[in-house]
Amino acid sequence: MRILLFDIFITGHHSEYINHLVDYIVEKDTTNEFFFVVHPIFLNEFPYIKEKSVTNKNINWVEVSQKEFDSSCNGNILKKSLRLYRIMNKYALLYKVEHAILLSLNSFQFSLSIFRSSYGISGILFKQFSRTSKSRNPIMYYRKYLQTFLVTINKKIKEIFILNDDVTVNYLNLQFRTSIFKVLPDPIPEILPLKGFDMYKQYNIDKGKAVFLHIGSLGERKGTFDILKSVELLPIEVRNKIFVLLVGKVNSEIENRINKMIEELNISSVCFFENDFVSNEKMKSLFLQCSSVLVPYKNPESSSGIIGHAAASKKPVISPSLGLLGELVKTYDLGFTIKENSPKCISQAIIGVLDTPFTKTSRQMEFVKSHSPCSFSKIILGI
Repeated sequence: MRILLFDIFITGHHSEYINHLVDYIVEKDTTNEFFFVVHPIFLNEFPYIKEKSVTNKNINWVEVSQKEFDSSCNGNILKKSLRLYRIMNKYALLYKVEHAILLSLNSFQFSLSIFRSSYGISGILFKQFSRTSKSRNPIMYYRKYLQTFLVTINKKIKEIFILNDDVTVNYLNLQFRTSIFKVLPDPIPEILPLKGFDMYKQYNIDKGKAVFLHIGSLGERKGTFDILKSVELLPIEVRNKIFVLLVGKVNSEIENRINKMIEELNISSVCFFENDFVSNEKMKSLFLQCSSVLVPYKNPESSSGIIGHAAASKKPVISPSLGLLGELVKTYDLGFTIKENSPKCISQAIIGVLDTPFTKTSRQMEFVKSHSPCSFSKIILGI
């Protein structure tokens, strides 16, 4: 079978997922042929992924043009969906595939409710509607409900994967009288730390301080600015014991806002922001050497790969108590939860972490074991 794997975005989990799939295909004895359609500079940014596939004749790489990528980022939601579908369909037809796997299905929902492809389609759906508040935002809720329903009646859709959420999968299958929704474990890779890396030396942090790490795609939705405000609320004696480290690549607007807040709140002595992409090895070192990981996300309805990385490094997270994120943290003893996303609650949680040392549990290790990249890849590829 000829299979297209489509993901033309490059940050965060996008490259991670492709890396896991390549590892699995290389190890698996299969006659299937795979076409990875990726970002225009993917192979330059991640040469090690391509290198692993060099000896495997069944893996083919296709970088979309810069013009195609730019077109998929411009316009409203509907235009973006149509353009993305046209790009994906172009390569699916070009390589005569029998199945296309969309590693991020969300932007395709509008198009998939209209078009019927000549090949089967499956994909990962992030931030689906059932965990959002119907009363708080009814228009968005029913819009997403309708989108999901229209996709389910497209007979070319074979499987829709939902990360870490069996409750939602059961609900959606029952609600839409289907069986296409499947649970997909968000993969937690085994990563070796960066040799010789010392977080305390790198960022000039006093050795005795507890480091609270906030890493990934930073911004309003991730609670980044609430974290900064929470530091200001900490008593001086607590500030003297902690350091807040923010690491992640952001645009200039968010970078300026973060740096301005650090200066205005006068917290530069206990807070540092590094605006840069982080290698997997460096990321692993940061998780291993920090004390706790801050994930006070404003949209806890979805899972997050960050909690998996924290669990694999045996470090607690500070997370919302609501949504799927809160359920996972409480079910698997992954850390501490806050009753609401506010600077006050975050500051109280930081104090709580200092007062209550975290110890790993069997449930935390169970979570890591059940979310292997192998399980993730096997379910998506079906081989």
